[in-house]
Amino acid sequence: MKRPSALRRLVSTLGSQAQLLVGFAGGTIAFATDMISSGGWWLVLKSSGWVVLAGSLSWTLVKTHRTDRLVQGKKPFPILIAIGRPRSESIRALPLLQSAVTKQSGFKDFSAVEQQFNVKYEEMFVHRAEQLPPNPTAWHDFLGEAQQELRPFLQRISGERVYHVAIQGPASLAIGLGAVFGTRSPVVAYHYTADAYLPVLNLTQDTRQVKTYLPADAFTHITVAYPLTVGSDTAVVLDMAGHNPIGDTKDYLAKQMAGTPLVEVRNTYGGNLTEADWAPVVQEIFAAINTLQRNQDIQRIHLFHSMPVPLAFGLGMALGYFADITVYNWEREQSTYFPVLHLNHIHSLL
Repeated sequence: MKRPSALRRLVSTLGSQAQLLVGFAGGTIAFATDMISSGGWWLVLKSSGWVVLAGSLSWTLVKTHRTDRLVQGKKPFPILIAIGRPRSESIRALPLLQSAVTKQSGFKDFSAVEQQFNVKYEEMFVHRAEQLPPNPTAWHDFLGEAQQELRPFLQRISGERVYHVAIQGPASLAIGLGAVFGTRSPVVAYHYTADAYLPVLNLTQDTRQVKTYLPADAFTHITVAYPLTVGSDTAVVLDMAGHNPIGDTKDYLAKQMAGTPLVEVRNTYGGNLTEADWAPVVQEIFAAINTLQRNQDIQRIHLFHSMPVPLAFGLGMALGYFADITVYNWEREQSTYFPVLHLNHIHSLL
């Protein structure tokens, strides 16, 4: 079967008005070609102005179509959030992230988006050189400030958005950032390894996958050990990385929250998550925590953890900012945990 010409494909795409103009251009060019073959050079010269005009109109239509597609089409939003390292070091990750986004989505027109909407993708880089101090006020303030920094860029760009998120910072902060983004828009979260960003959490088809109910007997990535009884305040510890936090969590509870029941969630993959898709792991962790949330005897959950940053971000997306959950962060200098986030006190501006 003969493949349609580029001109016919363009006409089919652009619609009736474009058909008239492109048809005019094609007819003029065909006329000129016939005149050349029959020796009618003077007619060709006379009509050359029309040929130029027709070509210009055709090119204008092509540009208009590309602009419309750029304005209305789906666009990736690469977001890099870096805490506790020099700006000069962190900002070098931006081209790496854009390259990963292109590989994942096929989108390459970053410069065209910047020109069309008068923005710079560097505006999607949120940075703080200092580590956040171990108090909830500073962490909640940062979540608000980060959203305020991202909003101007997001508000100037139309069309469907897909967030591509990379975080250089503590997993506890990633939980809070995930709660801010929620499951309202498609998201891809990236894991940095071997000088490249890998998309390990892809929620572009079904953002609510991580919230989908899963019975405990279907868990393959985690095991859950429940205490004999639970209380109004119940602690949960997530052992999802190479460092096992269970011993430190028990020490903290014994000193600061004696008698608090502890639910232990352990990974089954040896602390090194090598699967390409981490969404099922997030789904299992959320299902375990959601089971506790449905228990009317439990009013507050205290969440301790050791987990990769993208996994924490996905868990935050699933938990949202309505649950009464306090997130604790391990502070290396003090060798203990500190409460840093109250999920039900977070406000989303995105």
